[in-house]
Amino acid sequence: MTFDNADELRKIKRVYPGAQLFLRVAACDPSAVSQLSIKFGARMEATTTLLRLARDLGLNVVGVSFHVGSGGKDPSAFKRAIRDARAAFDQATGLGFRMHTLDIGGGFSAGPLFAQTAAQVNQALDVYFPLDSGVRVIAEPGRFMVNSAFTAAAAITSRRCSEPLAQDSNNLKPTMLYINDGVYGNYFTSICEVPPEPRVFRRAGRTVIEDPDLIQSAERREYSIWGNTCDSFDCVNPSCSLPGVLEIGDWLYYRDMGAYTRCSTTTFNGYTDSHDVIYICSEPEAATLLDGDWN
Repeated sequence: MTFDNADELRKIKRVYPGAQLFLRVAACDPSAVSQLSIKFGARMEATTTLLRLARDLGLNVVGVSFHVGSGGKDPSAFKRAIRDARAAFDQATGLGFRMHTLDIGGGFSAGPLFAQTAAQVNQALDVYFPLDSGVRVIAEPGRFMVNSAFTAAAAITSRRCSEPLAQDSNNLKPTMLYINDGVYGNYFTSICEVPPEPRVFRRAGRTVIEDPDLIQSAERREYSIWGNTCDSFDCVNPSCSLPGVLEIGDWLYYRDMGAYTRCSTTTFNGYTDSHDVIYICSEPEAATLLDGDWN
């Protein structure tokens, strides 16, 4: 169980005094799409005071945790956070706590950036928490594990062409496309993070994803993409550029939709929170498992 303030410590003392506690320290990657340090984490100036209070309350602090933010682009943020965690460890040990675990959080980005992040983490751990320190290191790599596992597809159900009326306060420059999903469905990240990038899947009955020449040669047009609910807040892409003229019945797709998407769906406006999932696997071993033939 984590804590980052005095009120939380007093609450823990009242409801679960036997808990093993982690001091969560503030850690920040300014480039992260979700800045968790805004909401959680004790500043380093406050850690000694909090640890003393935990000791005086007779609580059991066993580790330190942090989270630099989700979807960050600065691998060095982990290095700074691990350095601060070492300082908090030393403070706690000096107060008599038996510290044994460091939780370095999650938010790891996939692709080449993950290798850079891993290198920074390993270098920092070698300096501040070497193997002979006896400290167990854990992490929360959920985004890294699932983000690229899913691609979302959505059908265009309505279209509203931009109107050349200068006085129309409801006139948006790009043509508005309405899809059969939205921020209350699989596109929650459009409001809490950077909106995902749309691509054209089918146009005029043709699967254009299989015709890259057609995509490259088509004139780019500006669109805004809207969800299927009555809420004007339900905007998936305020502005985007797509190849060609898109009509009702065409399909879009979005890559890397595994994190904070399907798990956040709601039934707002009477829509279902259950969506079809089609599993595609090109690896023979994994395909065998999916088929249930484990012999």
